[in-house]
Amino acid sequence: MKQPTLQKRARDRGLISLLLFLMTFTGDFAIAGSDTSDEYAVKAAMIFNLPGFTHWPERALSESSGTLDLCVVTNDRVRGGLAGLDGRAVGKRRFRIRTVDTEMKFAGCDLLFVSRTEQHKLSHIFRRVEGQPILTIGETDEFVETGGMISLITMAQKVKLKVNLNAVRQAGMKLNSRLLRLATIVENRNE
Repeated sequence: MKQPTLQKRARDRGLISLLLFLMTFTGDFAIAGSDTSDEYAVKAAMIFNLPGFTHWPERALSESSGTLDLCVVTNDRVRGGLAGLDGRAVGKRRFRIRTVDTEMKFAGCDLLFVSRTEQHKLSHIFRRVEGQPILTIGETDEFVETGGMISLITMAQKVKLKVNLNAVRQAGMKLNSRLLRLATIVENRNE
């Protein structure tokens, strides 16, 4: 019996990932209970899948690095909800969760999650990441309207996906069209 080629196996894994993603992400993502931990479990699953639908510029992700750094600007409770991603494999890389201070330059961050508790720091954060290929993820309408890339917004026990394509393009990044079909596309307020 003939063994499947590496390309076929990679394509099959991609299709399986897509099916799992679509089973999880059908536009509105339901939260089981009203507990914050349920909300962040759903958001963690969404964040886990985002790298598979994101294209970074070649210079951004070096092949020698085995990590995908998710930098988190948040309080401990929210960080705890995302901690389950730490060490999980995404393709050839593993998530590494890092809590960062907004005074940092976010060097080494591949993704940056800013919780709603840190909204008052957005303009400062966006100045620090401007033009860098860092996938920025937030939790409010204000986040994507003022320059963030993706927002996971909780409304009526569901998480909705909003995307600011201008912010994605300005960082030299691209999002897969399959992801964009599930999202609401928004524009920067200040453009």
